[in-house]
Amino acid sequence: MRLVLGKAIKLGEEQVALEAISALGRSGSRKALVPLARHTKSPSVAIRVAAIRALSATRQTEAQVALVSSLGSTLSEAREAAAEGLGNLGTVNAVAPLRAAVDAHPLDLGLRRAVSRAIASIQARATGAEPGQLSLAVDAGTGALSLTDSESGQLSLTPDSASPQAIRSALPRTRMNPPRSGSR
Repeated sequence: MRLVLGKAIKLGEEQVALEAISALGRSGSRKALVPLARHTKSPSVAIRVAAIRALSATRQTEAQVALVSSLGSTLSEAREAAAEGLGNLGTVNAVAPLRAAVDAHPLDLGLRRAVSRAIASIQARATGAEPGQLSLAVDAGTGALSLTDSESGQLSLTPDSASPQAIRSALPRTRMNPPRSGSR
Protein backbone atom coordinates (compact mmCIF):
# COMPACT_ATOMS: atom_id res chain seq x y z
CA MET A 1 0.00 0.00 0.00
CA ARG A 2 2.94 2.33 0.67
CA LEU A 3 4.05 1.89 -2.94
CA VAL A 4 0.55 2.68 -4.21
CA LEU A 5 0.50 5.79 -2.06
CA GLY A 6 3.88 6.96 -3.38
CA LYS A 7 2.87 6.43 -7.01
CA ALA A 8 -0.51 8.08 -6.52
CA ILE A 9 1.14 11.16 -5.02
CA LYS A 10 3.69 11.36 -7.85
CA LEU A 11 0.97 11.03 -10.49
CA GLY A 12 -1.31 13.55 -8.80
CA GLU A 13 -4.03 10.96 -8.23
CA GLU A 14 -5.39 12.43 -5.00
CA GLN A 15 -8.39 10.10 -4.68
CA VAL A 16 -6.18 7.01 -5.02
CA ALA A 17 -3.75 8.53 -2.51
CA LEU A 18 -6.60 9.14 -0.04
CA GLU A 19 -7.72 5.51 -0.36
CA ALA A 20 -4.16 4.27 0.16
CA ILE A 21 -3.76 6.49 3.23
CA SER A 22 -7.00 5.18 4.68
CA ALA A 23 -5.93 1.56 4.03
CA LEU A 24 -2.56 2.19 5.72
CA GLY A 25 -4.36 3.53 8.78
CA ARG A 26 -6.74 0.59 8.94
CA SER A 27 -3.81 -1.83 8.65
CA GLY A 28 -2.73 -0.90 12.18
CA SER A 29 0.85 -1.59 11.17
CA ARG A 30 3.78 0.21 12.75
CA LYS A 31 5.34 0.25 9.29
CA ALA A 32 2.55 2.60 8.21
CA LEU A 33 3.58 5.29 10.71
CA VAL A 34 6.53 6.71 8.75
CA PRO A 35 4.74 7.27 5.43
CA LEU A 36 1.63 8.56 7.20
CA ALA A 37 3.67 10.96 9.34
CA ARG A 38 5.44 12.22 6.21
CA HIS A 39 2.10 13.07 4.59
CA THR A 40 0.91 15.11 7.59
CA LYS A 41 3.01 17.90 6.00
CA SER A 42 1.47 17.52 2.54
CA PRO A 43 0.54 20.72 0.67
CA SER A 44 -2.82 19.08 -0.07
CA VAL A 45 -5.27 19.77 2.76
CA ALA A 46 -7.21 16.57 2.02
CA ILE A 47 -4.09 14.38 2.10
CA ARG A 48 -2.74 16.11 5.21
CA VAL A 49 -5.99 15.62 7.17
CA ALA A 50 -6.42 12.05 5.88
CA ALA A 51 -2.87 11.18 7.00
CA ILE A 52 -3.53 12.60 10.47
CA ARG A 53 -6.76 10.61 10.77
CA ALA A 54 -5.04 7.48 9.49
CA LEU A 55 -2.34 7.83 12.15
CA SER A 56 -5.08 7.70 14.74
CA ALA A 57 -6.67 4.71 13.02
CA THR A 58 -3.45 2.71 13.41
CA ARG A 59 -4.07 2.72 17.19
CA GLN A 60 -0.27 2.79 17.61
CA THR A 61 0.81 4.94 20.56
CA GLU A 62 3.97 5.81 18.61
CA ALA A 63 1.73 7.93 16.35
CA GLN A 64 1.38 10.39 19.24
CA VAL A 65 4.60 12.21 18.24
CA ALA A 66 3.32 12.99 14.72
CA LEU A 67 -0.13 13.90 16.06
CA VAL A 68 1.35 16.33 18.60
CA SER A 69 3.44 17.85 15.82
CA SER A 70 0.28 18.28 13.73
CA LEU A 71 -1.29 20.38 16.50
CA GLY A 72 1.03 23.14 15.26
CA SER A 73 -0.38 23.05 11.73
CA THR A 74 -1.51 26.27 10.09
CA LEU A 75 -4.71 24.47 9.04
CA SER A 76 -7.59 24.36 11.49
CA GLU A 77 -8.84 21.05 10.04
CA ALA A 78 -5.45 19.47 10.63
CA ARG A 79 -5.26 20.72 14.22
CA GLU A 80 -8.75 19.36 14.95
CA ALA A 81 -7.94 15.99 13.39
CA ALA A 82 -4.73 15.81 15.45
CA ALA A 83 -6.64 16.59 18.66
CA GLU A 84 -9.23 13.94 17.82
CA GLY A 85 -6.45 11.45 17.13
CA LEU A 86 -4.79 12.20 20.44
CA GLY A 87 -8.14 11.63 22.11
CA ASN A 88 -8.15 8.15 20.58
CA LEU A 89 -4.61 7.08 21.41
CA GLY A 90 -2.81 9.83 23.31
CA THR A 91 -1.30 9.44 26.75
CA VAL A 92 -1.26 11.96 29.60
CA ASN A 93 1.90 13.37 27.98
CA ALA A 94 -0.31 14.76 25.19
CA VAL A 95 -2.42 16.91 27.55
CA ALA A 96 0.09 19.80 27.81
CA PRO A 97 0.55 20.08 24.01
CA LEU A 98 -3.24 19.93 23.56
CA ARG A 99 -3.70 22.81 26.00
CA ALA A 100 -0.87 24.74 24.33
CA ALA A 101 -2.61 24.34 20.96
CA VAL A 102 -5.76 25.96 22.38
CA ASP A 103 -3.65 28.76 23.87
CA ALA A 104 -1.98 29.32 20.49
CA HIS A 105 -5.34 29.43 18.64
CA PRO A 106 -7.84 30.90 21.14
CA LEU A 107 -10.44 31.73 18.48
CA ASP A 108 -10.52 28.21 16.98
CA LEU A 109 -13.69 26.90 18.62
CA GLY A 110 -13.57 23.59 16.74
CA LEU A 111 -10.10 22.97 18.12
CA ARG A 112 -11.23 23.96 21.60
CA ARG A 113 -14.07 21.38 21.47
CA ALA A 114 -11.80 18.67 20.03
CA VAL A 115 -9.16 19.32 22.71
CA SER A 116 -11.76 19.21 25.47
CA ARG A 117 -13.01 15.82 24.24
CA ALA A 118 -9.44 14.55 23.77
CA ILE A 119 -8.37 15.47 27.29
CA ALA A 120 -11.50 13.86 28.74
CA SER A 121 -10.76 10.66 26.78
CA ILE A 122 -7.12 10.62 27.84
CA GLN A 123 -8.01 11.14 31.50
CA ALA A 124 -10.66 8.42 31.29
CA ARG A 125 -7.94 5.98 30.16
CA ALA A 126 -5.33 7.17 32.66
CA THR A 127 -4.57 5.00 35.65
CA GLY A 128 -3.51 6.53 38.93
CA ALA A 129 -3.80 10.18 39.85
CA GLU A 130 -1.66 12.78 38.14
CA PRO A 131 -1.26 16.28 39.61
CA GLY A 132 -4.47 18.19 39.07
CA GLN A 133 -6.47 15.11 38.07
CA LEU A 134 -9.67 14.52 39.97
CA SER A 135 -10.14 11.11 41.43
CA LEU A 136 -13.31 9.50 42.76
CA ALA A 137 -12.26 6.80 45.17
CA VAL A 138 -14.71 4.31 46.59
CA ASP A 139 -14.11 3.12 50.11
CA ALA A 140 -16.56 0.89 51.96
CA GLY A 141 -19.53 2.16 49.98
CA THR A 142 -18.71 5.87 50.37
CA GLY A 143 -16.97 8.12 47.86
CA ALA A 144 -14.12 10.52 48.40
CA LEU A 145 -13.37 13.24 45.89
CA SER A 146 -9.87 14.68 45.95
CA LEU A 147 -7.11 16.42 44.03
CA THR A 148 -3.60 15.10 44.36
CA ASP A 149 -1.54 16.65 47.13
CA SER A 150 0.86 18.56 44.88
CA GLU A 151 -1.71 21.04 43.57
CA SER A 152 -2.82 24.28 45.16
CA GLY A 153 -6.55 24.73 45.62
CA GLN A 154 -6.91 21.19 46.91
CA LEU A 155 -10.38 19.69 47.22
CA SER A 156 -11.05 16.79 49.51
CA LEU A 157 -14.13 15.07 50.89
CA THR A 158 -13.23 12.60 53.59
CA PRO A 159 -15.62 10.55 55.73
CA ASP A 160 -15.20 13.00 58.66
CA SER A 161 -15.83 16.12 56.60
CA ALA A 162 -18.30 14.66 54.09
CA SER A 163 -21.42 15.12 56.20
CA PRO A 164 -23.95 17.52 54.70
CA GLN A 165 -23.60 19.84 57.72
CA ALA A 166 -19.80 19.97 57.38
CA ILE A 167 -20.04 20.70 53.66
CA ARG A 168 -22.64 23.46 54.18
CA SER A 169 -20.56 25.09 56.92
CA ALA A 170 -17.45 25.06 54.68
CA LEU A 171 -19.20 26.78 51.77
CA PRO A 172 -19.21 30.57 51.60
CA ARG A 173 -22.50 32.10 52.60
CA THR A 174 -24.26 33.65 49.62
CA ARG A 175 -27.71 35.00 49.21
CA MET A 176 -29.77 32.71 46.98
CA ASN A 177 -32.32 35.29 45.85
CA PRO A 178 -30.73 38.71 45.43
CA PRO A 179 -33.14 41.63 45.65
CA ARG A 180 -34.55 42.80 42.35
CA SER A 181 -33.53 46.24 41.23
CA GLY A 182 -36.14 48.82 42.07
CA SER A 183 -37.78 46.70 44.82
CA ARG A 184 -37.41 47.14 48.56
